[in-house]
Amino acid sequence: KQFSSALRLTTEVSNLQKQLAFLDILVTQTEKGSLSTVYTKPTDGGHCLSGDSYCPNKYKTSVITGYLHRAFKYSQSWIDFDIEVKRIKALLVNNNYSNTMVDDTISQFVNSKFVNATSVKQPQKSVIPLFYCAQMHDNYRKDEDFIKSLIHSHVRVSNPISQRLQLHIYYSNKKTHQLVVTNNSRRTSHLQKTNVV
Repeated sequence: KQFSSALRLTTEVSNLQKQLAFLDILVTQTEKGSLSTVYTKPTDGGHCLSGDSYCPNKYKTSVITGYLHRAFKYSQSWIDFDIEVKRIKALLVNNNYSNTMVDDTISQFVNSKFVNATSVKQPQKSVIPLFYCAQMHDNYRKDEDFIKSLIHSHVRVSNPISQRLQLHIYYSNKKTHQLVVTNNSRRTSHLQKTNVV
């Protein structure tokens, strides 16, 4: 008795350059083995979160580090990594990121990888997260600095040797109903409301 299945399996053969793309990885077969690099589709428009977006800089920095982590993970040589970093920088600058922000983030990322590879690993401390919800506005950096200094001055972990405090500041935008004022400020029954904003 034959059974039909909804599954359809396909195969793909590498091209003449012995390359095969899988998701965002390009695998190349060489005499020494398989090498991988970052793969971008020909239809990729090079879009990401705009550098002019009205959001905290740490969100923009996370976009840069996300690209860098992928490049570092998939590139098996410093040459391929350098080529991908140059492509990333061009992409980010085209999306209105400043050269200073991009260069500083790249430098910090590369230095952290170099230090981690050469330094002796220290025992990890357990992290105690502390969350703070803030509202986004033009002077959010001043608020962040004030909150950080306040926490640093007045909050201590019980065991500094094995614990560390990590502050997470996140932002929650106001909902639409919070931006308007109804004509009935006092609590009324449903029948007494005029439903006019």
